[in-house]
Amino acid sequence: FNIGGGMNRDITFEFPDIDIYAISDNIPFKKEDFSIVELSIEKINQVWKKDVNTYVGESGNDIKLTKIDAIKKWIKLKATLYMPILKTYNGDPDCFIIINGRHRIAVLREMGLEYIPFVVPRDQELLFLTRYGKT
Repeated sequence: FNIGGGMNRDITFEFPDIDIYAISDNIPFKKEDFSIVELSIEKINQVWKKDVNTYVGESGNDIKLTKIDAIKKWIKLKATLYMPILKTYNGDPDCFIIINGRHRIAVLREMGLEYIPFVVPRDQELLFLTRYGKT
C-alpha cells in the first residue's frame, strides 16, 4: 500500500503482525479478521484529541519525542511503516482505541498526509469508512 508523502518520499505501508498485538493486548482476532481501510487523519484526529491520555499532539499526554524522532528517521531511510490498528468500543465509531500506531499517526499528520491506511476489525470496516473515510 503506497501513498505519496512528505519529506520528498512515497511511504509504503505494511500490514502489521496482528498476532503479536493479539497476544500483548488481548485482542481476540487473527489477521484474517481485519480489513484495511483508507481513513482521514484529520477526521480521526478531531475525535482522538479529546482523549488527552492517549493523544499524541499539543493537548495530549502521550507524546514521546524519541518515538517521533525515530519514526521520522525511519521514514527517511526506509519509508515503510506498519499500518495503525484501530477498533471501536460497542460499535460507536466516535469511541475508538488506537491499539498501535499513535506516534506514526502523529508524524504522518505533521507531514500533511490526508488519508492513510488503517487496519480495523472486519466487522467494523463499514463503521470506520462511513465516519472517517473519503467523502
